Amino acid sequence: MFLSFKLSLLAVLTIKIGFSQTFSISNQTSIGTYQNDNIVGRGIKLSDGNFLSQIGTEGGIDGDKTIPSFGGSDIWLFKTDVNNQLIWQKAIGGPSMQLPMDIHEDQFQNIYLAGIIDSTFWGSPILNTNGYSDYYLAKLSSAGSLIWQKNFGGDLNENVKNILSLGDSMIILSGYSFSGISVDKTSPNYGFSDAWVIALDTSGNLLWEKSFGGSQSEYVQGVVYNPVHNSFLVVMRSNSPISGNKTVDTFGADDIWIVELDIDGSILQQKSFGGTSSELAQDITLNFSGNGFYVLGQSNSSPSGNKTSINYGNNDVWLFEIDANLNMIHDQSFGGSNIDYGIDLIKRDNGELLVFGGALSGISGVKTEASYGSGDNWILGIDENFILQWQKTVGGSTNDTPLSILETSHNQFKVFSSSESPVSGNKTVATKGNRDVWIYDLSTTASISSIVDNPISYYPNPISNMLFFNNIEEHSKVLVFNQMGQLVIKTEVLNSSIETNSLSSGIYMIQVETEFGTFTEKIIKE
Repeated sequence: MFLSFKLSLLAVLTIKIGFSQTFSISNQTSIGTYQNDNIVGRGIKLSDGNFLSQIGTEGGIDGDKTIPSFGGSDIWLFKTDVNNQLIWQKAIGGPSMQLPMDIHEDQFQNIYLAGIIDSTFWGSPILNTNGYSDYYLAKLSSAGSLIWQKNFGGDLNENVKNILSLGDSMIILSGYSFSGISVDKTSPNYGFSDAWVIALDTSGNLLWEKSFGGSQSEYVQGVVYNPVHNSFLVVMRSNSPISGNKTVDTFGADDIWIVELDIDGSILQQKSFGGTSSELAQDITLNFSGNGFYVLGQSNSSPSGNKTSINYGNNDVWLFEIDANLNMIHDQSFGGSNIDYGIDLIKRDNGELLVFGGALSGISGVKTEASYGSGDNWILGIDENFILQWQKTVGGSTNDTPLSILETSHNQFKVFSSSESPVSGNKTVATKGNRDVWIYDLSTTASISSIVDNPISYYPNPISNMLFFNNIEEHSKVLVFNQMGQLVIKTEVLNSSIETNSLSSGIYMIQVETEFGTFTEKIIKE
């Protein structure tokens, strides 16, 4: 009886082997003007093997830009080859501000460009905004020729965030709106700002539009198709209590609010995710099994609400998995002592998750490389159990802000970043103006195949005054961190155990250095 109880508490750990990792950065290119380039948007890989980027710029004909400015800030679209050399470029704009937000290539090699406009917009036809700012959507040929352009909005501000293409029948634009019922908007405003989702056919005709929100503020961060239910998930940042058409409360200041909609925009289910402080999401993708989703966000909450992972610093990368019914499966945080965040999440063919984001932290928490400047690119390789396998910091002496990352072949990545850094750190190209697009290729030999299961185990969990280990060498170093990421125990394994009577009740992270490498695991003190 006692034996079976003890075995139920025994946890076998997955160990990270100290294997050799090499990283190579090549084909570095800066693309920009000598003016102020307001870098937003992203880069995508096209079906012909080349790449397409979009940025906002105030520059005219200078630097790499060969097209005159239309006015205040234009959308600058450019195509590059595998060596990051320009193939063609196009400027779209009007006399005031235009910001690109998302791009997508359909199965017919047409390009959809989504952005924000707040003025008259040149082209065919000429567009005039409905309010202060509108959703903007343009359809272009593979050569960049404008097929059509349209704008959508109410009498106040609308800011688009994402494009989702559902085959050849429907395009979903999602963002947020401050307008009540007016012009294109027939759904009400529930609070300060609401999520606003609109469905269009491939000719840009409005099929339906819906608002989602409570009495405070909602901002869309992502949208993804759900093949399990033939629906789609809208991922938002929300600080509203139960109100409007929001039926779940917040755990803290801001939560991640996920709403599942059917193809007609009706709510199927919804749920909040977060702790007692602030969370927001940046990306969502179908999980490896195809019956749930990985959500990439950021968090500065300690374990609370439905967040179980610790907080390492000011702001961490927060990754969690949900099933098709929006139930949390597991979560994990990654970060150092400062602000760290993720923006892009890639599922790799080798069963690994790649997180691309930014880091202000130096060596601290789980971040093992020093910072180069005030903000770097931070790339993480994580297995499907959310165990960190490798990482790389890339940047110069000032600020480098992540835009997007693409895996071009096995262990080969194309990275798009905004950069203000001169030649410094591991950046070998200078900026042309205040801020440019920095494109580089990253190669790594790091692989999830270097991970093995080891018979090291620990018990019990939850713990009382002692934590025992099996198959571990004496004098292995042990570090224990509290929920704030503070070191509370630094000791060695003696008699296959360590004392834990100094810990108060709560959740801790234990880090153990063994002959096999270093592992971390969560423990609970009763």
